[in-house]
Amino acid sequence: MFDSLFLSLFAFIFFLFSIYTFEKVNFQFLEKGKQFNLSRLCLIFIISAVILVVTIATWILLNQASEIILQYFYPSIFTVSFFFSCLLFLPKTKFWAFLDFLMTFIFLGVIFKFHFQILENIFLAFANLWVAPVVLKKLNIKTKYLLIFIIFFLLYDIINIYFIKPDFTVFDSFILGGSIVFGGSLLGIGDFFLAYLVINAARKDISKKIAVMLAFFIAFASLFIYFLSPDYSGNFPYSMIITPAVLIVYVINQIFKRIKTTA
Repeated sequence: MFDSLFLSLFAFIFFLFSIYTFEKVNFQFLEKGKQFNLSRLCLIFIISAVILVVTIATWILLNQASEIILQYFYPSIFTVSFFFSCLLFLPKTKFWAFLDFLMTFIFLGVIFKFHFQILENIFLAFANLWVAPVVLKKLNIKTKYLLIFIIFFLLYDIINIYFIKPDFTVFDSFILGGSIVFGGSLLGIGDFFLAYLVINAARKDISKKIAVMLAFFIAFASLFIYFLSPDYSGNFPYSMIITPAVLIVYVINQIFKRIKTTA
């Protein structure tokens, strides 16, 4: 139970921090762009292509790649992502870019040397921070595309867990294997990333209060389920919590908007 509590607290604190950075940090190099407005056919093609590529890549990585390749594949992705996240908070000069590069690899070296799980969790979480400003500010992606994305992510998650049933235990011994871990409780980085993205989208499109409420619900949902059902194993797609919550929030928001416009 305490492992689940610590995981929920970690997620909630990070979500609050991400809302703060999205709101307060001055992203001068991310001037607001024009909204993406894709045709329906183009959108269907892109989503289908992404799902196909991710599915094939997941199958290859889990079934064909050796453990050595997997051990270095994921840390490489997260290291690059961590580097870009750090750039958001630093002056955009060559000196600070070099300092960011140095700091990233020192942090990585400490993780690989001492295997501190809390440092791994911070590293993995922080690696996500660059995404929301780029996707929601620079690219200015429309909300409807984000909602379509999380619905397809949910379907992918369900198919992956209940039908493909990959053996994720291969990652248990990996450093930076793609999970936020506290003892016996863990949250996959894909679900963690999805929650982070939709919470910041709610901050942008609705309000800070709604984003904080959504962050609290998503972070502590598994803990609530544990209290309601002590035999709960946690073996279900966490996107089944995230997706309905986000859809309900946006539907209610649209209803209130229409009521205000007609009043």
